[in-house]
Amino acid sequence: MTAGSTPHWFSGQTIVDQLENAGLTWKAYFQSMPAGGYDVEYAPIINGTKVKLYAQKHNPFLYFSNIRNSAARLANIVPFEDNFANDLDSGNVANFVFIAPDQCHDMHGVSPGNAALVGIPSCGYPDSGLDHGAIQLGDAWLHDTVGAIMASNTWKQGSSAIVIVWDEDDYAGFSGCCGSPTGVGGVTLGGANAPMIVINSDGAPAANLFLTRSNHYSLLATIESMWNLPCLGQACVIGPKKQMTPMFHFGGGGVE
Repeated sequence: MTAGSTPHWFSGQTIVDQLENAGLTWKAYFQSMPAGGYDVEYAPIINGTKVKLYAQKHNPFLYFSNIRNSAARLANIVPFEDNFANDLDSGNVANFVFIAPDQCHDMHGVSPGNAALVGIPSCGYPDSGLDHGAIQLGDAWLHDTVGAIMASNTWKQGSSAIVIVWDEDDYAGFSGCCGSPTGVGGVTLGGANAPMIVINSDGAPAANLFLTRSNHYSLLATIESMWNLPCLGQACVIGPKKQMTPMFHFGGGGVE
């Protein structure tokens, strides 16, 4: 990929291209994203203050020009509220689903002042230490969201998987693994030590530890492999040796 003329826009193929070329559907849901807010960096704005519940930096789809320039593709990027519950209840669930909670429910948190503005004081991060309030909010949101998916007919009738990933840890290190690439200034891309949980719809085995160190490129390579898609970028480098297929119990099904 190469950066375009607009800052933080990229050209090149994405997994969206791959899914559509293979006849697979996709949809992305973002909590607290305003309707049609494709050019909004943060939302909401209350009394002139950007509260930063929705943060575009957590919406990777909007950083690719061939998605932003397509009305049909933008229509697949929607606010989580109402849209996801309605799609789940109606059975109108895409093959590939991307869900991102807002910053009060992704264990990140916002400033105490902003948390007060939205009436969620426990979302305000402390002066030091971990954001325990935000972690509890994230746990509760995850419990409700995963519970709703697993209670749906879509989940019960199909071969699906829920993949729960974190993008950072508790600041314990940024060394990376498995050939993590290096970005501008020597920064390791995807370098934190973070967990990943996979829940399969067949329900067995109840627990399966996958102890091979992997990274987000490994996950991309795994998804591509299960759907017989070609690899992209660093997934081509890491994929042959670091795929996570033992964590999934199916091939060719849905990934949420």
